[in-house]
Amino acid sequence: MSKKISFTKTSTVHSQRHKVFFWHAQKGTLFRLLPPWRKVIVLNRLGGIEDGSEAILRVYFWRIFYWTITFQYVNFKRNEQFGVRQISGPFKFLEYTHRFTDAEHDYTEARDEISYILSWKTKPFKNGIKREVERGFRFRHHVMKHEIEYLSQFPRQQLKIAIVGGSGFLGSRLCSFLLSAGHKVSIVTRKKDRSHDVILWNPEHEILDRDHLEGFDVVVNFAGESLVSSRWSRQKMRKIYTSRIDTTRFLSETLVELKNPPKVFISASAIGFYGSSPDLKTEDDDHGNDYLADVARSWEQAAKIVESKGIRLVTPRIGAVLWPSGGILKSMHIPFLLGLGCTFGKGDNWMSWIAMDDLVTLLHYCMVTESISGPINAVAPNPVTQTEFDTIYAKLLHRPCAFKVPQFLARFLLGKMADNLLFSSQRIISKKLEKTPFKFFYPKLQDALSGVYGLPTLE
Repeated sequence: MSKKISFTKTSTVHSQRHKVFFWHAQKGTLFRLLPPWRKVIVLNRLGGIEDGSEAILRVYFWRIFYWTITFQYVNFKRNEQFGVRQISGPFKFLEYTHRFTDAEHDYTEARDEISYILSWKTKPFKNGIKREVERGFRFRHHVMKHEIEYLSQFPRQQLKIAIVGGSGFLGSRLCSFLLSAGHKVSIVTRKKDRSHDVILWNPEHEILDRDHLEGFDVVVNFAGESLVSSRWSRQKMRKIYTSRIDTTRFLSETLVELKNPPKVFISASAIGFYGSSPDLKTEDDDHGNDYLADVARSWEQAAKIVESKGIRLVTPRIGAVLWPSGGILKSMHIPFLLGLGCTFGKGDNWMSWIAMDDLVTLLHYCMVTESISGPINAVAPNPVTQTEFDTIYAKLLHRPCAFKVPQFLARFLLGKMADNLLFSSQRIISKKLEKTPFKFFYPKLQDALSGVYGLPTLE
C-alpha cells in the first residue's frame, strides 16, 4: 500500500482571525501565493473557496514539461478553515488544508497541512516534491504574515482602481495584491482578458474607452516598452521613449477631460532619472544627463498634466525589481544555476533594488497616504555594488561566480544597453520614505533573494 506523506507549517499572524480568513478568501490571494520561481498558469477558476468551487492549474517544469491539476475546494468553515483536494492530476492523492485559530492579544495561528501519495516512487522525484513543498510553505507563510500585518494598519475600504499595463510584469503582481486586499480592480489593456475587468485601449492610435474610465479612485500607469527584450537599436530606443512619454501624455490628457477623474494618479518612473553616478542620491537631487535620465524626466513631465485638474500625482522612481519570473533575476537565473554566473565589468557600480512585494505594498501605501505626492524613490534602503549582488545570488544558489566579462565585450554584444543598464551606477535611497512609518519586508538583499525563492535566509 502506498504511503501517505504529510507536512505542516504554522505561523502566528498579528491580526484577528476573521481578517486573516478574509484575506485568504479574496480573488487575488491564489495568485499571491503561487510560487514565483515556477511558471504556474491558472487555466480556470469556478467560484471562491467554498465547498464545490474548482481551480485548474498548469504547473511547468523547465519551460516545456507541465502538469495540469484540477483542485476542488473542500472542508469550508467560515473563519475557521478551508481546503483543496486534487480531483485529477499527477498525484494518487493530494489534499491541502488551511486552519485558523485564535491566539493571545489579537494574534491568529495559521496552520497549513498537506498530505499526498506519489504516483512515482523514485528517490529523486520524492526528494524533489519534498523540496518544492518546503519552499512553497516558506514562501506562502512569509507573504501571508507580512501582507496581512501590513494591511491591518488601515481601515478596510474598497477602492476602485484601474491599472494601465495590469497584465505585465509589475501590473499583474500589483493587481493580485489589490484584489487580495478587497479592492475592485480593472486593467487597461489592448486585449480582452476574461479573468479581469478590462478597459480596452490603443495608445498609438489614441483610442481609449473613456466612459469606462470614469469614477475611479486611483489610476496606475505602468505603460512602457521593456528595456531588456532586445538589443538597443535606434528603433528600439525610439520605442522606449515613445511608449512611455507619448502614452503617458495621452493618458494624462484623457484623465483631465473626465467628468469624474481619479483622486490619485500613480505614474511609474525609474531611478534612471538620476543618471549614472557613484554618489548617494535622494529625491532632492536633480536629473542626470544620459539617455535614460532624459527618458525618465520627460516621462514625469508628461504625467504632470493631471495636476492641473487637482489630481494627486505620485511618480515612483523604481529600482531593479527582484522577482524570479521577470526582470534581472529571470535573465540571471539559468546562467548562475549552470555555474556560469559572471560579473560584467569591474563590478564596482552601485545597484539600487527593491523586492516585488515591497514595491506593491509601497504603491498601495502611496494610494492611501494623502501626504505623499510627487517623486518618491521606490528602492530598498540598502543599495549594493554589482559584485556584492552577484556574490550573494551565487551563494543563494550554491554556485560559483568566478567570471568577469570585460566591458568592451559586453558593449560589443549588447551595444548601448551595456552602458545604460549593466555599467550604470545608481546609489539611491528614499529620504521621503524615511520620514514615514512605512517598513520594508526585505530591507536587506540576502533576505529579499531568499524570500522570493522560498529558500532559507542566508547568514
